[in-house]
Amino acid sequence: MGCMFCKPEKNLTREHVFPAFMGGELTVPDGSCQGCNGEFGKWEGTIRESTKFLLNLLQIENRKGEVPTVRVEVEIRGMDVIRTVRHKRGRRDH
Repeated sequence: MGCMFCKPEKNLTREHVFPAFMGGELTVPDGSCQGCNGEFGKWEGTIRESTKFLLNLLQIENRKGEVPTVRVEVEIRGMDVIRTVRHKRGRRDH
């Protein structure tokens, strides 16, 4: 069986069932070719960046056990508030 996306059977790599940035560890051996893996990696990077706040809010760890840090900017009655939200060993900065 070749690449699940484009079918060739050369240069096959492991393909994550769920993205690694969402804690995905389950893989399909020889599931995708290097080309498709690289292209989907770029797409997953874009998704990861646009979902950082949600990943932090829901405390979703990546495959290394890290929850992303998020910079949050809000305006409260004309006052700017900038806060970086981090996850450290079971505690969240508020």
